[in-house]
Amino acid sequence: MDLEKIAVSAVETSISVTDTMSPFINSGDKEPVWDGNIYIYKNKRKTKESIKKIPVQIKGKQCNKQDAEIIKYSLSTAYLKDYLEDGGVMLFVVYIDDTGKKTQIYYAKLLPIKIRLLLSDSKEQKTKSFKLRKFPEDNNKKTSILLDFYKNMKLQTSFASAELLSEEELRKRGVLENITFSITKYGSNITIDDLFTQDEIYVYAKIKGINALQPLLEIPENIHIAEKVDVNVTVNDVKFYDSIQRIRSKEKTELYVGKSVRITFYHKRQNMHVKFKPTDVLKDALVDIPFILALRDYEKVEFNGKVLNLDGIKQTYTLERIETLKNNLSYFQRVAKLFKALRLDMNCDLSKMNTEDKINTRRLFDAILERKKVSGLKENIPIVVIMNYIHTKIALVFSPKDEPGTYIITDYFNDNTFQLFHEIDGEKIPTSKFSIMRAENFLELGNVNYSTIIESFAQYIEEPFCLETANQILLEMLLAYDKSQDKRNDILDYALKLSEWILENTVSESELYIRKLNYFQVIKRKYPLTDIQTQELLELTETISIEDKNQELQLKIGINLLLDNQSMA
Repeated sequence: MDLEKIAVSAVETSISVTDTMSPFINSGDKEPVWDGNIYIYKNKRKTKESIKKIPVQIKGKQCNKQDAEIIKYSLSTAYLKDYLEDGGVMLFVVYIDDTGKKTQIYYAKLLPIKIRLLLSDSKEQKTKSFKLRKFPEDNNKKTSILLDFYKNMKLQTSFASAELLSEEELRKRGVLENITFSITKYGSNITIDDLFTQDEIYVYAKIKGINALQPLLEIPENIHIAEKVDVNVTVNDVKFYDSIQRIRSKEKTELYVGKSVRITFYHKRQNMHVKFKPTDVLKDALVDIPFILALRDYEKVEFNGKVLNLDGIKQTYTLERIETLKNNLSYFQRVAKLFKALRLDMNCDLSKMNTEDKINTRRLFDAILERKKVSGLKENIPIVVIMNYIHTKIALVFSPKDEPGTYIITDYFNDNTFQLFHEIDGEKIPTSKFSIMRAENFLELGNVNYSTIIESFAQYIEEPFCLETANQILLEMLLAYDKSQDKRNDILDYALKLSEWILENTVSESELYIRKLNYFQVIKRKYPLTDIQTQELLELTETISIEDKNQELQLKIGINLLLDNQSMA
């Protein structure tokens, strides 16, 4: 039995029945190695226009078991090196039964990247085995496979022996623009699900200044697609979420509802599994726990009105677990009330609370929420305290009461009893309590109440040095923003409001110039100066005239620096 001729005949027949492909395969005279090409034409007429040529190698093997979707086959590393040098080859292995009449075709796309990966893993081996897939009977699928091979062969041939940088190395060098891959499908429109039916996905890097895409030396095997899906999630007509996250792979589809519930659908087994893992992140837990409790009560959930039954969920969540959830929810709700009062970030993981945080939380429940005295503390605690609290710091006022170690604790930013003074020549001049704040306070404190800053300074607008002090705080806010590497836009937003208020209340001509310059310093950090603003600053350098010529010079230098006019500065 001539296995090779039977194998070639099987491949020729399979290709010949398609509309746009033709085989041209020859047999060698001296050895049973069958080489040739498959040509893909632009259309059914099979004209010579835009012909795609694909090199092929065909092997025959006697085997009666032909129902496997995937088989393994070995080739010599010498052959693999030859294929690599030629830019790759489409390999067909044909299983032939004992009679020679029944055949099954398997294929492998031996592209440069795949061959390089095989050779790198072969060490000193003379042969290397690899997987082949069953060649489909559907003609469009056959064409899709060969078109995909051709596309990737063209992209990879010039890189067959080139040094390839990894994605990580490209990112380190700062030359990576993006990562791309593509799906090939003939005969119908491409959908996202086609990604899971591709036998192999090749990934390419777009590098700055280079037109050709560089292939990455990897073949992703387990593709996952994550997407946000806008959908109303309701239980018993109560809406809990307006979106979910869906992650799809070849084996399963996972729905992440909130941060605590995962519903998994297994495609082959055609079954479903629901997993609950209540989050400790405060903001999410406040929604997730009521959602879990509702699921347990009603055993179903609706996505845009479509019902998903969750029979048996009551066995998953026993009454004891439900009671624990309810207690946790009660505690989280109280913590949320405290965080709201102190303006703290609700995206806080309460599992990271240490013993001291838990003790302070109980004290703050009494002090902030219940407005009770707190006892059992040390004596002689300073009036203003910056306290470490979970993920941040908070500023508090400790007002001592008659009993030793007992205090009224209030939020520094909402406290109306604390009074601050400047002492000048023995005279006490009242000033805003924000006068003592510095850049690091704006960066580290979680309970800053920016809305009260202008309000606080406005109370002392008639007092000496009020605007000078406010201007100093403005500069501290700008310094804080700069130290944040332009990330703390909340600080910059309030700095703009403060600079506008200072400017509106400034009457001294010499001070007006300084404060206008500071105002534009805020503006430039928010967005590029407009032509009108640039012109206003240029005119300012020409019109400045104050008695202190040194200060006048400093202002002109500052304006030119603001305008990026380094040479004039």
